[in-house]
Amino acid sequence: MVGRKKGLKECTYVPSIYSHIYRLTSIPQSNSKGSWFGWKVTRDGYNQDGNLFKMAADFSNKFKEGAIKTNVSSDEEAQKSATSF
Repeated sequence: MVGRKKGLKECTYVPSIYSHIYRLTSIPQSNSKGSWFGWKVTRDGYNQDGNLFKMAADFSNKFKEGAIKTNVSSDEEAQKSATSF
């Protein structure tokens, strides 16, 4: 329950990010330094697929446990400076 009712304490629930479906769309952007494509992120609704939810939860847990590692390129700083508008 979100909000207050007489005699009840306020309770807020924040669902996991994988409880929703998001749509990612590339959009053209530009300024005086150049042009590029950015992202438009919109929420499309609730994830109602139980299998997809379980896969996302398992992935999240494995990442938190350290079983899944990210690979950051050594060129990361060069890429940042080349694309920072």
